[in-house]
Amino acid sequence: MTDPRALWRPLAVAAAALAALSGCSQFQPHQRPDTPLPTQWRGANDAVAGDASVQPLPWQAFVTHEPLRTLVQRALDHNRDARAAAAQLEQLRAQFRVREAARLPTAAAGATGERRTTGENQPIDSLYSAGLQIANWEIDFFGRLESLSEAARAQYLASEEALRFTRISLVAGVTSAWLDLQASDALLTLTERTLANRQDALRLTRLRFEHGAASALELRQAESLVASAQATLAQQRRQRALARNALVLLVGQLPVDAAVAPSPVVPDAEAVLAEVPVALPSQVLLERPDVRAAEQRLAAANAQIGAARAAFFP
Repeated sequence: MTDPRALWRPLAVAAAALAALSGCSQFQPHQRPDTPLPTQWRGANDAVAGDASVQPLPWQAFVTHEPLRTLVQRALDHNRDARAAAAQLEQLRAQFRVREAARLPTAAAGATGERRTTGENQPIDSLYSAGLQIANWEIDFFGRLESLSEAARAQYLASEEALRFTRISLVAGVTSAWLDLQASDALLTLTERTLANRQDALRLTRLRFEHGAASALELRQAESLVASAQATLAQQRRQRALARNALVLLVGQLPVDAAVAPSPVVPDAEAVLAEVPVALPSQVLLERPDVRAAEQRLAAANAQIGAARAAFFP
């Protein structure tokens, strides 16, 4: 009679071997190093306390002017750089899903049928068969597939942070371009008024010169001031056109004239942008999307090292 322990012994050895191989994984998760940061800026007396101050501020809470909000939203929807970053994000998401699927077995199913007879006036025999089999499956003992999957995941997360950084930069760029355009409009209006005043002064000086109350030098000085104002007006018109074109490029859609029409009253800074808190803790630096994207790229490189080490093993 066969000893039952003799049957269990090979199974125990196989299980122990699998456990030992599973412990040989070359994948090492990325660990963020400790970053000792001060709780406030040096010399700041009124530090903002609490975790709420570290949370990112939505752009809708920062931009309070309604026409500017409309431009920013249009830029986020139609800007070419933002759309390219979003497309790259979808591409890396698909690559991550492909890497995740590679860790699963590849199954194949098939069915065949055959009908035949041995001769005339003989019955027809039918034969059907179906099967399901695993066509390909790599058992990830050394963590190669896990490392590649983690690298794809980190690259996807880095692309997500890059898209966030692009959107934040776009909000800042549109806001800066809009303020620049408002300043150009104000300077253009001031230059037009200056030119009108100098033209009126030139007409008075010419009348005085014709009646002998002014010298030729005074007339030439008035003409020089008018010519200078005309040159300044041409420069301001060019600057205004450049500012408008820069804003159109950021928004990525025409027209923008209705949203950037000069206002009769120049809005105050407090009516356009919300007040930014000061003396924030240094942990806000860790919430920057470019810093988070760099950290994810570092994690992806670390996972690629694990995959390269696992490739040395069978």
